Amino acid sequence: MPNDLVTLKALSAELNFTLAGGKIEKIYQPEKDEITLNIRSKGQKYNLVISCNAQNPRIHLTSFKKENPITAPSFCMHLRKYLTSGIIESINILGEDRIFDIAIISKTEMKDILAGLRSLDSVHGTNRYGQLMEKLSAGSSDFLQGDQSILIDLSSWYKDTLAPKIAVIRDAIERGRELEFLYYAPSGESVRRIEPYYLMFRWSSWYVWGYCQIRNDFRLFKLNRMEQVVQNGNAFLKRSAPLPNLKQEQIFPGGISVEALFEASCKWRLVEEFGLGCLREREDGRLVFHAEYTNEENLFSWLLTFGDRVCLLKPEHLREKMKRMIERMQNNYQER
Repeated sequence: MPNDLVTLKALSAELNFTLAGGKIEKIYQPEKDEITLNIRSKGQKYNLVISCNAQNPRIHLTSFKKENPITAPSFCMHLRKYLTSGIIESINILGEDRIFDIAIISKTEMKDILAGLRSLDSVHGTNRYGQLMEKLSAGSSDFLQGDQSILIDLSSWYKDTLAPKIAVIRDAIERGRELEFLYYAPSGESVRRIEPYYLMFRWSSWYVWGYCQIRNDFRLFKLNRMEQVVQNGNAFLKRSAPLPNLKQEQIFPGGISVEALFEASCKWRLVEEFGLGCLREREDGRLVFHAEYTNEENLFSWLLTFGDRVCLLKPEHLREKMKRMIERMQNNYQER
C-alpha cells in the first residue's frame, strides 16, 4: 500500500468514519511490533491492525486472525490496563506528517466526564445532563452500572433558588443577552447590569463572570448574593473577555498574619478549613493556630463561630479591637 500523504488522509477519514465512537473490547499483540484492537462500533465488530514493522508499517482493518501468544507481552498488558473499554474519539493524520493520531477516551476518563455531568444535574433543575450521559454511554453501559466511584453534588441549601438563576444566566450567555439583578455586597445593595460570559463553581459557591456596565470592567458576582435575576432584553456584541484570575491570593488577598489559641476540640475544623500545617499542639493540648487572613470583618466573624473556645493572640491591635467588640456584646445582653 502506498504511504503518500493523500492516501493516508483518505485512509484516516475512512477509519474515522467507521470506528469513531467505537468501544475497544480486546487488545492483542501477535507480533513484537504489531497490535490488534477488537472494536465494537455501530453494532459491528472490527479488528484494527496497527504495525510499526520497519519494512511494512501499516494500519488497517482485517478479518484475518493471527495466533496470539499464550502469555501476553508486558506492553500488551499495559495497553489492556489503560485502553480496554475505552472509546475511540477520532482517528486523524497529525498535521502534514504521515503519523496517525488515535484519540481514545479511557474508561477512567469517561467515568470522570460522567461524574462531572452528574454533578451539573444536581443544580440544574432538569435531567438535561442525565440525558447527555445516556447518549455518551450508548454502547458502553458498563460506565454507568455499579462502578462509579466518584459522586459530586454541587447543590447547596440554596438549590431551589440556584437552579433557576443558573438557567437564566446560561441562556443569557448563549444568546448574548444582558442580565439585570439586585446585588447584595458589603458596601450595600445595588442594581447591576452585566454582559455575562462564564458560569463558575469555586470555593464551594457559584459565580458569574461578566462585564459590569456600572464599573466598566469585568467583575465576579456570587449567585447567592444575586436576586431578581432577569434578562433585560438588550443584546450585546461579545467582547474579548479575559479569563478571571482565580488564584486565591488575587480574590482573597492576605495581609493579616493571625495567631490564635484554640481548644483541642476545635482541631477538626482547623484541619478541615486550613489544613494540618496551620496548627501546633501545645503540651496542655491546646492548639496554636497560624494563618494569613483576608480582612478584619471576616476574621472576627470566623473567630466568633468558635465561641469561648478561642482566644486571638496576634496581631495585638485586632486583639484589642475584638476585646472591645466582646464588651459591647456583653453590654447588649445586659440591657433590657
